[in-house]
Amino acid sequence: MKLTIAARFEHKLAPWRTALADHGGIQFRIGTMPEVGFGCDAIIMPSYLAHDRYGGFYNREHAQVLENLRSDGVPDLIVCTPAYAPVTSLESDTSVLAGRIRWVFSECLDRINSFNSEADDLRIDDVLIVVGALGFGPYESTLGPTALREALAAHPSVDGTGG
Repeated sequence: MKLTIAARFEHKLAPWRTALADHGGIQFRIGTMPEVGFGCDAIIMPSYLAHDRYGGFYNREHAQVLENLRSDGVPDLIVCTPAYAPVTSLESDTSVLAGRIRWVFSECLDRINSFNSEADDLRIDDVLIVVGALGFGPYESTLGPTALREALAAHPSVDGTGG
């Protein structure tokens, strides 16, 4: 499996590039939807956005995979995060916040692995993450990249092989 991390501006991608520089299977794109999602099978999306637009029911414990039937330029599959609000509430301990964000990414990666092992005809081989649309507030560019790197360390399926 591969990851595509996208943002509207290069300066938003810089901390992600730095944190993930040693990890294979990650590409970076600058731009907006739908262009940045070209070739991606799925997008990781916060539950409050995913369920509002693509249906389904909130789950506080686990990520879900929803099907995009809207033909709206977003990838065909939506990896809906656990209903994590408020991950970045008024918690002042950044290690607690980093742990919560890492958990969100880990849940999404676990669900993708599970989906791929269960799928007959659909697979998720390239996942889009759009910086600025994750819902981590001011921590998206500081804690987000490190949390993703740590989540990836526990998920060797993200290796760039596309399978």
